[in-house]
Amino acid sequence: MVLNNRILVIEDDLETQKSYAAIFAPKMSRTQQLLGYQSSTDHTSKYQVAMASQGEEGVTKVQKAVQNGEPYVLAFIDMLMPPGIDGLEAARQIRAIDPKIYIVIVTAYSDRSTQEIDDALQQNILFLRKPFERDEILQLARNFSRAWDRDHQLTQSLQALQASEKKYHDLFEGSTDALLIVHPLDGHILDCNAAALSKFDVFSVQSLGEQRLGQLSPIHQADGAVSNTCFQTHLKEALFNHHTSFEWQFSGVSGRRFLASVVIVSMELGDETVLRVAIRDISALKALELENKRYEQRMQEQSRLASSQNILGAMAHELNNALTPAFVNIDMLKVTLGPYHAARSMVDALAEATRTISQLCKKMRLYSGDVQIHHPQDMDVMALWQNSAGLQHMQSFPLVQVNLICEESLPHVRMDEALVVQALQQLLHNGAESMEGHGEITVAMRKVNIKQPMIDRSVFPCDEATPGDYLKIEVTDSGCGIAANLQGKIFEPFYTTHFHGRGLGLGLVLSIVHAHHGLLMFESTEGLGTTMSIFLPLFSNQGGTVYAPRAVEGDAVSHQAKNHRILVVDDDEMVRDVLKLVLGDLGYEVVMATNGQEGLELYAATPDLDGVILDMMMPVMTGDQCFKGLKEINPHVKVVLSSGYCDANLLRESDWSGLAGMLEKPYHMKSLKQTVENVFGVVDHSKLNRS
Repeated sequence: MVLNNRILVIEDDLETQKSYAAIFAPKMSRTQQLLGYQSSTDHTSKYQVAMASQGEEGVTKVQKAVQNGEPYVLAFIDMLMPPGIDGLEAARQIRAIDPKIYIVIVTAYSDRSTQEIDDALQQNILFLRKPFERDEILQLARNFSRAWDRDHQLTQSLQALQASEKKYHDLFEGSTDALLIVHPLDGHILDCNAAALSKFDVFSVQSLGEQRLGQLSPIHQADGAVSNTCFQTHLKEALFNHHTSFEWQFSGVSGRRFLASVVIVSMELGDETVLRVAIRDISALKALELENKRYEQRMQEQSRLASSQNILGAMAHELNNALTPAFVNIDMLKVTLGPYHAARSMVDALAEATRTISQLCKKMRLYSGDVQIHHPQDMDVMALWQNSAGLQHMQSFPLVQVNLICEESLPHVRMDEALVVQALQQLLHNGAESMEGHGEITVAMRKVNIKQPMIDRSVFPCDEATPGDYLKIEVTDSGCGIAANLQGKIFEPFYTTHFHGRGLGLGLVLSIVHAHHGLLMFESTEGLGTTMSIFLPLFSNQGGTVYAPRAVEGDAVSHQAKNHRILVVDDDEMVRDVLKLVLGDLGYEVVMATNGQEGLELYAATPDLDGVILDMMMPVMTGDQCFKGLKEINPHVKVVLSSGYCDANLLRESDWSGLAGMLEKPYHMKSLKQTVENVFGVVDHSKLNRS
């Protein structure tokens, strides 16, 4: 198919122009028209012919045609066209405008030699003598049109090839992935892009070409495979299957290692087959995936821990509710029987058993996060250590030596001394057990500055912990260590590797540390030992710590009760019954409510109440909500908070100002009597109406 059929005729003779027109666009005869012939369909109708009478006019037409993107295929140019420029000059100017145009010099006589014309135009030129034949002209037009089309298509193909090569080169060099061309048999590097040079720490393709790609790796891969041998196997696989992909550990010339995703594709380069290797560094991606996996694991661990804490807190609450009447009834039984009764030993054994259960409940409460800082003080940690014999000498492990390494002039830390000592004792106890009762434990104390990333990496990060200065207490033993697959379980309740353990110790330590807005970290290697590190915030960044209401001290001055009437608000029937019994013996009339809402209604409806004994955890309305309502009814109401489990969040979020006292379940009859008489007053039995 002819793509270009535009022809230019430059001829000053009008009759010759008509001849050209007749050749390229023949008219039908009158007879053909009368007989109904269609217009001519031979090849002459395919040409578009433009006429110019002078050389200058022809040059102008060529210039406009090129500008419009519709160049001429062929120009028939007369040699002599006075008074303007002759045909050679016109041809020279036309060729300068359009180098691809074919030119036919048509003349009967020329004063220019053939050599002169060849020298001027050099190529794509032909001479034709006048007078010419119709078939000559058509043959020239047909042949030159086809030649022009071939040249045009070849040019387009060449341009497309050049564009493709440029695109490939741009992609090759512009890629952020390392791209290499390697020999399929031995893996020698034939070519590479700039990213490959940078990735492998070399400065030229020649330097990299001295290497085999399999040699740019550590001796062994992560799975133990020999790198060079294994990479050769991958090359053979790519050659056989035309492609392959895998992950690989590379090593640059400088020794820097990186993990990469590798794709190898076989391709033809000229007459030979080569392998194109694309290498993408996925070290950062793998690190991110690992971090996300660790984060998900930590979230799952935190979820399990929170679930365990909730369960243990609820269990401790129920047990403490049950132990409260047990404690009080045992106390009353002791008074009734006296010290010499035959059953006294059984009562004492029962008391010891309930005390043991109570201690376990306290640990369960602490583990559940119910850690209340009753006595915060700005403590000198060296004084704390020196004043606590249990930290320096462990009676249960006389063959364990505890060594202290401490910076000079450590700042004071606001803490509950008893709780921190309890946490340290637990860590020392764990270390001594891991060393089977003999060896050395090192305790190091120093001031450190903590950034947010370190807080995020701690064991179950505390929400209240903030970047700043901390006291770091590091406890290191040389015991058996903790296996890697068990390290995620050591804070779970009732999980222990010790025969006599209950599995609450480390959870207790974590709860105490979190109550101080601190952090806990540990490192352990099986067979080498463990280091547990506690971070306690220094005074400047320890705002908002939960300090629970204090219980009324036993030596407070008692006073006379006014109305001899107390409201007890508790959802546990046994607790209500024992309070009614004891308070009745003390001379009080007891009004009882089973939840906070009922308590509010009874308080508003009952006159002359001395005060309220209020449980914390109740259905319908919790203790803190009830306390707020009581204060709205009577701002001077005396309330004693009584609970076996006080959620630290409730203590933090509620306003407990004006709380008269606190009874921590389970309590003994003596503690109950002291608290009631100190808060509500002593009943004058002589004034009681006995009627």
